[in-house]
Amino acid sequence: MSTNIKKERDLSFDIMNILACISVVCLHHNGLVHTYYDTPGWRQSLVVECVFYWAVPVFFMITGATLMNYREKYSTKEFFKKRFVRTVIPWLFWSAVTLIVNSKLGLLAFDPPTFRNALSMIFNNRVESIYWYFPQLFACYLAIPVLSLIRDERKTLWYIVLLNFFFLSVRPVLKNWFGFSWSLDVPFVGSHIIFVILGWLLNTKMPDKKTRMWIYITGIACLIFRFGYMLHFSVLTGVTDTTIKGYTIFHSVFYSVAVFIFLKQVNWNRLIPDKVRKIIPAISACSFGIYLIHKRIMYVEMMLLGINDFYWTWRILCIPLTYLVSLAIVWLIRKIPCLKITVGG
Repeated sequence: MSTNIKKERDLSFDIMNILACISVVCLHHNGLVHTYYDTPGWRQSLVVECVFYWAVPVFFMITGATLMNYREKYSTKEFFKKRFVRTVIPWLFWSAVTLIVNSKLGLLAFDPPTFRNALSMIFNNRVESIYWYFPQLFACYLAIPVLSLIRDERKTLWYIVLLNFFFLSVRPVLKNWFGFSWSLDVPFVGSHIIFVILGWLLNTKMPDKKTRMWIYITGIACLIFRFGYMLHFSVLTGVTDTTIKGYTIFHSVFYSVAVFIFLKQVNWNRLIPDKVRKIIPAISACSFGIYLIHKRIMYVEMMLLGINDFYWTWRILCIPLTYLVSLAIVWLIRKIPCLKITVGG
């Protein structure tokens, strides 16, 4: 692979990473959507929830696109070492910090306050709800060394994708809508591995222009479908509808694939000035740390500003504030050698 191609690819993934991180902040600023209120504010939050839902799937797709060929660069031992240092250690550190802080503030019941209980709460995701992402990510890391051995077997990988799509994307909907239930489970179906594989497949061979257009149309249709479905049944039942909620549900898969392909196809080198392009990798490198700390930042902002989810200023205007403050903090932490490791540095 030539140097120019590598740089172009890296830029597109950095852009995706940054936009996905901002999208996650958008989702968390619009948590109002999870409790139904017959108000314009709730509907606005639903719009944000649907539009930016692609963020987490695309994070997994970037993982697959950039790591499935790790064997060309280093050994499996080095692969796990890098993943442990860059993701597991930061997750454990901020989970411990969050556990201590939240228990002191009375936001979390930490009883009994023992090391064993602390580990149980961290590993069972009872410290910070958004940290559900990390066990799923680690599960994908564990699968990548096996998947990397068949990374050139595209038909086999597409077979795994189709199996995951049926069992994780279609079967839950069939059960909710028609009562269809099937207890058959396939060993290599589960977690968010469908996105990891799709990221690799689409990065190594992009669909042609005609196919991309159909993917975009399908993605937009799925976005509209999810918004309309959730709005209709939430209003009908008086509670936020979650019958088709989930990152691996079919509408999310099609929409996320459309976003991934679109962002990968954009000529970012032409759109972004050289001076800005030089700092993009550094900003992208902060995304993992931002994900780890931004909920703490949001809590402080709410206290200082005296606002909550019901304020439109919080749901819209404070999004860039949270992102930029989190970015500044992570950027500074990465400049301190002894603390860099705590934010994935």
